[in-house]
Amino acid sequence: MKDDMVADDDDRSEISIKRRRFTIILLVGIFICAVMFMISIAISSGGIIPITDAFSALVSAIQKGGHDLDTTELYIFQSRLPRTIAAIGVGAGLAIAGCMFQALIRNPLVDPYITGVSSGAGCFAIAIVVMGITLSALSDFSNYIIPVAAIAGGLFAFGITLAVAEGAGGSATNYILAGTIVGFAFTSVQTIFLSLQKDNLTNVMWWLYGSF
Repeated sequence: MKDDMVADDDDRSEISIKRRRFTIILLVGIFICAVMFMISIAISSGGIIPITDAFSALVSAIQKGGHDLDTTELYIFQSRLPRTIAAIGVGAGLAIAGCMFQALIRNPLVDPYITGVSSGAGCFAIAIVVMGITLSALSDFSNYIIPVAAIAGGLFAFGITLAVAEGAGGSATNYILAGTIVGFAFTSVQTIFLSLQKDNLTNVMWWLYGSF
């Protein structure tokens, strides 16, 4: 009886510690997210606005409902705010995708680089730029062609990884090895494309880094 009570106390203590740890991690994450939100609002390739001024302009633009804004308020409200919100959404999506990858492959070290997804996405996107498919008849959809190609490349690369890994037995180790091989293969092709695109190399690399 005493042993059962001791075990129950230990379980409660462990649960309490986990909850406390989760709360701390959550609060720290929210704080970091808030800081990065303000930094993203204040800093971009278009220039740097003091964080206090950027915050004041953002609050003022929201209070005005997006109407009758001055230059700074308009720039932040229509350019930097949507970009920052999109970045937060994409980051959250990547975190969820990472959890799904790790659960599917049963390995906490798995990420899009190990599974070949990132290399496949980059390879297809650069191929589109090199071949100039974004021009001519498809010009009306040029803003969407590269992202769609990147998604297709990521799915294609991961499909190859799945096929190779399942064909070899489907273990976590097989997934990692298959993803590494597929990733190196697409990275090699990507390097070839980059060597052919010397004139626009800066723009291509800027896109790979996030193009913000």
